[in-house]
Amino acid sequence: MARSASRSKAKEGARPGDGGRQSQRTKRRLLWVAGARALLALAALPLAPFLYRHHFLVLVLLRPSQGVLLAGAVLARDGRINLPVMLAAAIPLQLLIVWLYFLLGDAWQTEIDSDKKLPFVTARLLAPRQVRRLRRILRARGVRLVVLARFAIFPTGLLAATAGASDMERRRFFVADGLALLVATGLVVGAGYVLGIGQSHAGAWVIGVGVTGLVSMAAAMTFYVWRGKGE
Repeated sequence: MARSASRSKAKEGARPGDGGRQSQRTKRRLLWVAGARALLALAALPLAPFLYRHHFLVLVLLRPSQGVLLAGAVLARDGRINLPVMLAAAIPLQLLIVWLYFLLGDAWQTEIDSDKKLPFVTARLLAPRQVRRLRRILRARGVRLVVLARFAIFPTGLLAATAGASDMERRRFFVADGLALLVATGLVVGAGYVLGIGQSHAGAWVIGVGVTGLVSMAAAMTFYVWRGKGE
């Protein structure tokens, strides 16, 4: 009995140090993955015109945004890319990126709350001041904000980090964000197909009009989402 008690105490005594090291390793790994994704998204900007014409799926992998999916749906309508393959590449990446930021916000919550100076890369990725301001809106609107953000011109990564730093239940966030993403993607792909049909019958100007309309609706949704900023 004495030996088992001493082993138990030794294990308990070792846990804080091990847990601390594991926590720091987890933070670093999350930062490396998030930083790599951010660099890939930036690299896609100058390459976008070339990739759009010749390697669209590479553009999707680098920057799986709803705007890219809208363009991809137009191309799919013309038979220039495979729509299921594009969605299979984009949707998991979109989920991974946003959920990664949720885990980052959760991992760095103590530093964000205490207003400590974060390391340079962490501060650039998490924007702690923005997280603290956005937290007021999230607490006022709850999961509804997570859902609406998928339909707005909104930094979903920043919102995810805020949710992680706000003790929002992981399962609740992941389910709400995942369902909202599927609906938003369905709307975007459907709109892209309609625009593709319109382009084939009336000309390229239909694309411009349609995109303007979609951006206007997203801007209106964005205004509604941010309206609680001063609450």
